[in-house]
Parts: sequence; C-alpha cells; structure tokens
Amino acid sequence: MDFPVPVTLFDWGPLLMFGHVLPARTYFLVFFTLLLLTGLTTGVAFMDLGPGNTVAALGIAFSKASLVALFFMHLRWSQPLVRIVMLASLLWLSILIGLTLGDVFTRDWIPAPAGWQSSRSAGVSSATAGGPNRVGAGGSFHGGGLVTDKPDSPHLLAPKIKARMYFGIASNDDQRQPDAKDKLREAFAAAKVPAEVEVYPAKHGWCVADMPADKTGPIYSKPDAERAWSKLVALYKLALA
Repeated sequence: MDFPVPVTLFDWGPLLMFGHVLPARTYFLVFFTLLLLTGLTTGVAFMDLGPGNTVAALGIAFSKASLVALFFMHLRWSQPLVRIVMLASLLWLSILIGLTLGDVFTRDWIPAPAGWQSSRSAGVSSATAGGPNRVGAGGSFHGGGLVTDKPDSPHLLAPKIKARMYFGIASNDDQRQPDAKDKLREAFAAAKVPAEVEVYPAKHGWCVADMPADKTGPIYSKPDAERAWSKLVALYKLALA
C-alpha cells in the first residue's frame, strides 16, 4: 500500500542555502589584505631564508586561502556540515603532504652502496671503489666535471674501473673544454678499460625530455637522445650478456 507523507512533515529550511550579506567595506578590506599578502609573497621570494622561504611561502598562501574561504566563500557563516567537509578536506590534504614529506625526509635513512654517488660524475664514480666487481657497464650523457685539474678528477679513476664505459659529450661542453674528450680517451686507454667517447651535435641536457629551452632554443634533442639511449642499451647487451 502507498502511504504518502505530507510535505509539511519535513523541515526544508536546513536544506536551503541562504546567502550572508556582507557590507562592501568588508570585501574591499579583505581584497586589499590579499594584495598586501601577495606583495609579501613576492618580497619573500627575493630573500634568501634557506628552508624558511618554503615555510614563509606556505604560511602566506594558507593565510590568503583562509581569507578567501572565510569571507568570499562565506565559510564563516556556513552551516556546520559545510565546515566539517572543509576540515575533512584540509585533513586529507595534510595527510598527502605528510606522506610526501615523509618520503623526502627519509631518503637518506638507507645509505647508498659504497662507491655509488649521485653527483654529475656518477657514471664514473659509481663504477669504482666498492663497486667495480658489481658494475659491468656504465654510461655518462652530457656529464660535467669529468676531467679537472684536481687530484680527485673522475677521469683519474679509470684504473679502478672494470666496466665497459660510454661517454656522450655535449657540443657546448666540448667547446668549453675541448681537451676533455682526449684526456678521457687517454686515461681509459692507459688503464686498458674499454671506453667510447663521442661528441654529440647537441647541447648540454639533450637527453632530458622536459629540459627547459635556453636563449638559443630547445635543449632536448629527440634524435640525439634516442641515439644515445640506443648506444647505452647496446652497451648493456654487449657487456652484460
């Protein structure tokens, strides 16, 4: 049987939205406060506060977002359910940020294997002390500082390397240091370590697909990048088969 319920039994009031009218003076005050905070953000960007720059920028951004939510979005006068949803959203955002920071802050908890480095010359350094018996092949694309006049120059580590090596040098790096490729070849030849050194007709960073362009144009070169990766794969197949 169908028993219709009269509409009058429901209180529709809480389900309807009522706008809270604010005086124009309040809107202008909040607007100019936002402009002031925006200028403060710009000023902080030109100051060297170390890690404090990020903290200051996030603090200012949170203040601006709070003003927009409280006054322009009328959260201050919203019903409790709307406030709960907003707080739940902030809680979820905090969890996501916390998980991201947890990954960043714990990356150094597990030490890297001996001989492995994250520097630009890692292609050479990671194949030396502590790792020569574990590395069978290695490569370096547009690496920097491979040949220096310092006693710890990466090219001087050639006698400690047992892996086959491949070096792809950028054209502008070769222009700045034209003798580097020859010294690399000589060092590995003297150590009797198989190594190929090749200069590419591309700029430093040509293998990075999202590398920003410089004043002269794009840096990423797809043909040269594919060629470089193909050389590396071929090296791995030869040395690690």
